[in-house]
Amino acid sequence: MMKLFVGIICAMLITVSCSESTKDPIAILNASMMKAMEINSASYRMQSLIITGADTQIVNRQIYIKRNDNDTVVGMKLKIVDEDSSAVYYDGNNFVLIDDYSRKVIVPDSAMPAGFIAAGLLDIQSMIIKRRDGKLADKNQNNIKYFGAVELNGRQLEIVSFSKTDNTSKQKSEVKYYFSADDKLLRRIEMTGVKGSSKYYQLIQVNELNINAPMPDSVFSPSIPNEYTKQLWK
Repeated sequence: MMKLFVGIICAMLITVSCSESTKDPIAILNASMMKAMEINSASYRMQSLIITGADTQIVNRQIYIKRNDNDTVVGMKLKIVDEDSSAVYYDGNNFVLIDDYSRKVIVPDSAMPAGFIAAGLLDIQSMIIKRRDGKLADKNQNNIKYFGAVELNGRQLEIVSFSKTDNTSKQKSEVKYYFSADDKLLRRIEMTGVKGSSKYYQLIQVNELNINAPMPDSVFSPSIPNEYTKQLWK
């Protein structure tokens, strides 16, 4: 099943064609940032495909995130959509990881820095909910360019490409961000590169996006089975 899925993904990538244009990539980034500032809550499914050498990994996550008018995250839930998987909860004050596989509840000890939680939220926020004080890129950074437009799953997407080469470490990378032409939001990221002699590819895609819908606080409060054991994350 996994090979079939990967084959479908790769075939889709090959058949999609992009044409270069004179559109301003910074204007596309600005439009996405401005639109994302209007979002205070979002739920979506994030699908990741990672290929490194001969290894392939597919992860599906269901994500809920909520912030207040001061741009502070007040709720987050990340659930790995697999059997016997795990979920991370954050209610603005407390952080907890529930591991169904090991039947454990993992919580940070008193020394756990707040930055640890912020780092965990960073990838999620950057997909849909961008910080209002986020620094926008400029044309001189990492070879930013407009890479064209494609239609995927009935949606028109504008592509902005970032590329970077480090001759010292022999690392090359390219990241393509796909922004929806209708609502300006980020829907897809493709990352390709070379580290030494190894090639890697990663695809992150947002599906089933629902923004600014009512989201009760109970979403971020886990129901912990009595038989699960507690463990400190040190």
